[in-house]
Amino acid sequence: MMSVMLAKFLVTMFMVLLLLQLNLLLSNNVVFAQQVRCIEKERHALLELKAGLVLDDTDLLSSWESDDPKSDCCKWKGVMCSKQTGHVEILDLNGQDQPSPFRGEISESLTKLQHLKYLNLSWNQFIDNPPIPEFFGSLRNLRFLDLQGSLFGGRIPNNLANLSHLQYLDLSWNNLEGTIPHQLETLSHLEHLNLGGNYLVGAIPHQLGNLSHLQHLNLGMNYLAGTIPHQLGSLSNLQVLNLGSNNLGLKIHDKNYVGGEWLSNLTLLTHLDLSKVQNLNYSHSWLQVIGMLPKIEELVLSDCDLSDLWLSPLSHLTLNFSTSLAILDLSRNTFTSTMIFQWLFNASSNITELDLSYNNLEGPILYNFGNSRNPLEHLDLSGNDLHGGILESSKDICTLHSLQLDSINLNGDISTILLDLSGCARYSLQELSLSYNQITGTLPDIVVFPSLKVVDLSNNQLSGKVPEGDKLPSKLETLIIESNTLEGGIPRSFGNICTLVSLDMSHNRLSEDLSVIIHNLSAGCAKYSLQELRLASNRITGTIPDMSVFPSLDTLVLSNNLLSGIIPKSIQFPSQLKELYMDSNNLEGVISDSHFANTSMLKHVDLSYNSLALIFSENWTPPFQLVSIHLSSCRYSSYVVLAPDINTKVHEYFIQQPHRTTIANVEFPKQPILWKSSTKSVLLNKHSTVRSLSKQSIRENFEMHQQFYSNDSKGFLNHKCGAKQLFKNNELILRSIDLSSNQLMGDIPEEIGNLVELVSLNLSSNNLSGEITSKIGRLTSLEFLDLSRNHLFGSIPSSLTQIDRLSMLNLSNNNLSGRIPIGTQLQSFDASSYEGNADLCGKPLDKKCPGDEIAPQEPKTHDGSSQEDKNSIYLSVSLGFITGFWGLLGSVLLNRTWRHAYILFLNNIIDTTYVITVVNAAKFQRWLRGFSGNLFFLTHLPL
Repeated sequence: MMSVMLAKFLVTMFMVLLLLQLNLLLSNNVVFAQQVRCIEKERHALLELKAGLVLDDTDLLSSWESDDPKSDCCKWKGVMCSKQTGHVEILDLNGQDQPSPFRGEISESLTKLQHLKYLNLSWNQFIDNPPIPEFFGSLRNLRFLDLQGSLFGGRIPNNLANLSHLQYLDLSWNNLEGTIPHQLETLSHLEHLNLGGNYLVGAIPHQLGNLSHLQHLNLGMNYLAGTIPHQLGSLSNLQVLNLGSNNLGLKIHDKNYVGGEWLSNLTLLTHLDLSKVQNLNYSHSWLQVIGMLPKIEELVLSDCDLSDLWLSPLSHLTLNFSTSLAILDLSRNTFTSTMIFQWLFNASSNITELDLSYNNLEGPILYNFGNSRNPLEHLDLSGNDLHGGILESSKDICTLHSLQLDSINLNGDISTILLDLSGCARYSLQELSLSYNQITGTLPDIVVFPSLKVVDLSNNQLSGKVPEGDKLPSKLETLIIESNTLEGGIPRSFGNICTLVSLDMSHNRLSEDLSVIIHNLSAGCAKYSLQELRLASNRITGTIPDMSVFPSLDTLVLSNNLLSGIIPKSIQFPSQLKELYMDSNNLEGVISDSHFANTSMLKHVDLSYNSLALIFSENWTPPFQLVSIHLSSCRYSSYVVLAPDINTKVHEYFIQQPHRTTIANVEFPKQPILWKSSTKSVLLNKHSTVRSLSKQSIRENFEMHQQFYSNDSKGFLNHKCGAKQLFKNNELILRSIDLSSNQLMGDIPEEIGNLVELVSLNLSSNNLSGEITSKIGRLTSLEFLDLSRNHLFGSIPSSLTQIDRLSMLNLSNNNLSGRIPIGTQLQSFDASSYEGNADLCGKPLDKKCPGDEIAPQEPKTHDGSSQEDKNSIYLSVSLGFITGFWGLLGSVLLNRTWRHAYILFLNNIIDTTYVITVVNAAKFQRWLRGFSGNLFFLTHLPL
């Protein structure tokens, strides 16, 4: 009886499992057929990320809709989800694919995307060089992480080593400091590691040699020092190795001048950069090792102090790279003999790019490049003392595309020099650079070079008028003839070059009327292609004509000419214009919003040293966001609206090149200048005439949005404007004020409490007095507060305890007194935040307040009663288990009738389940056979 029941039970369970498996397969097919939507939790995480990244730029991530709950985040730009689960797996927010780079902050909500495999945040402009977020280390499923060129600072987080699945890591072109973490050795699957272009110091960790899957390693353009670890020779899969341009000097040899043999293990290496590596010229063994690398294609040994002594012992060597080496860079060494060409072209038969620029090569080159087997395409011999002969030697290189001969002491008439290139090279040549020589004559007929795209004859001694006629190749894109003594104007033939993109004739003696020049350039098809027009420092006359005839023009430089007269109201600047420089002329009249009606791309403007008045409509909103603006000695009238978007890059202008953004010696109207809400910084210098921070002075100065800076004589805007502007504007979103190191006097005004969005406030190193206003407690978003080095007195307002986000506080070196208000935040700061206030007391200072001498009694513990509570819980659980378990099982064991009824009940359940399963299985088999037959019939129908 029991064996039959057991058999039925097992058969039933088998059939149930089979049906469940079939059902699972069918349901998976349904899931595949349906469109998987993103997970709501991850959708909200993405929206939080967007809120931190885009700041006030509504054009960024416009497809990421927050208002529509039905919006599928898997369809958002830059987001890709798993087709099976709907989890976000790919997030590509690189700045090059956006209307403009992201400038905000990376939200920690990113950690909610735990299925993320691909994260690209490259080429953005995150404000204030933030460190790489530590929480990146919790994205354990990441395979790809690209943060290059996004202005990250600080050290490389050690916890990136937690990303055990990572295959691609690019942190290049940031401002990273410190050493390379040896913990990166745990990234055992890593194939690509790029840390180049930072400020990393110290030695290269030998643990990197444990990354056995590594194919690409770039540690160049840093400040690494010491000996290159031989453990890198264990990277047998390495194809690209860049250790070049480390300014503190890497060494490839140890103290005994032996080493570098580890390179022989890198048999798959195709690209090797050892620029600025020291001691390469002390031994020839390392070059023999490189010469045995069978797949090397690019070799860069620039600035390695190599000389002719290094070449002579190598002339008899047979090198394995003789057929693979294509790109060779030996620039900035100390070679003197032109015999180097014979050795190089004998060593390799496949060189396409050769750079020997800025060596000490002298005399005529006797080598005939035309007899070389190498398909040479790019040759750079700039910065040597070659005089002449090189053009004649290279005229028969029929594959030559680029020839750069800048600063080689080349002299003579330009027509004669170009005649030396009359061989087959003139048909293939696309780029010719002869700048910084002593070439004379006038602009020659270069139409005989039909393939030329780029010509640079700048900084020579060309003179005379530019002749009319077809003197330029039809494919020309860039013509640079600045810093000569050319006269007259620009001929009409220039306007017929349909491919012309950039024309630079600055620093000459052109004297034609600007309207004629513009007419000649716009008469033909060049007006559609021209993007850059640079005519600065000439003698060009006339006034500004209508420039909108150049629809593609993005750079217009007319500085330091003799332009004069009134700018007509009817003209407009080109719609694609990004840079406009008209400074140092005698222009008059009014610049208004109509001139900039379509210039949505404008970034840089310089109107300094003219007699222009800027008059804009009161309700006009600029379509552009400026990066820098120069308005020295201009006049403002009416209501002026400016909208510079001064981002992190411009902060470098203030620090390194403070002249880049100035509004000095400007005549201001009574009305204020309104900085658009996207503006990030306005700077006051240390000698600012604003020396009062009273209620009235705040009202009388600028209405600003975002940040208000002072940068110790590195800034601008040293004036006041007249009209009252209260800080009671609901639209005001001022987030940062820095007026430190000025001469501000008076009280801190109560109105500062109205800046509820303020995150940072720095008024340190001034002459402020009075009490700290209690209204400061309204600034609940404040994270940084520095009021140090003033003359503030009185007690610290208790309202400060309401600011729970405060992470930096400095009230030192004032005359504050009384107890430090009790609050978790204020007691968490270091005592140095309060030092220099003799009458302050209380935690965290060691000085106790009156009444604090009696130490508080410690509360009594109640371990005994706690243990009694635990014992009672254990007793209750035990009684409950005994009652429940034995109450059921005991009645079945002791009562025969109950036992039989219970077994009969189980038997009936098994029988019923068995019958249902068998019947359904038979039906399914019949359906499956019918479906197979129909499928066979359909697939064999004649077409």
